[in-house]
Amino acid sequence: MRQRIGQIEPRYLGATLGIALTIVLYFADAADKAGGLGGLGAYWLLLFVLPGVLAGAIAHRRGLPDEVEKEGALAGLMTAHFAAALVIVSLIEGVFAIDWAQYAAQAGEQIADGVKAAIVPATAIAGIATLVVIYGGCVVASWLGAAAYEGYAGIVGRGAQAERSS
Repeated sequence: MRQRIGQIEPRYLGATLGIALTIVLYFADAADKAGGLGGLGAYWLLLFVLPGVLAGAIAHRRGLPDEVEKEGALAGLMTAHFAAALVIVSLIEGVFAIDWAQYAAQAGEQIADGVKAAIVPATAIAGIATLVVIYGGCVVASWLGAAAYEGYAGIVGRGAQAERSS
């Protein structure tokens, strides 16, 4: 058995960080938009390497160097599950929040009926495209974070080994 009793898999710890990061960024973006700003920039998404870095660091420290990248990618996958659920719920909530009577009064009854008929398929397409981006982004970012940590640990490890032998 690879893990000891009571020891949490690195992917779960990384995913916990990823979920917390998703929540913080989601609310920070909403607060920015509510304050009249444009929301968070796309560069903030680079923080999604951190779940992979954490999972990779834990796997490396536990003596599982062959599983560092795998644990990082799995942390990203679990983060993506949460982020995807959050986005899908937001999309559905957005569709249900539309005041069709007010929209019909502003745009006209015929236009409102056309938009109402197209909103579900358009939301479904947007949701599918968003899921592809979320899953791909989270998994790749976390995998890259774990790979970067593994590279860093290898460099530091070789440096420390060379220092001990001299």
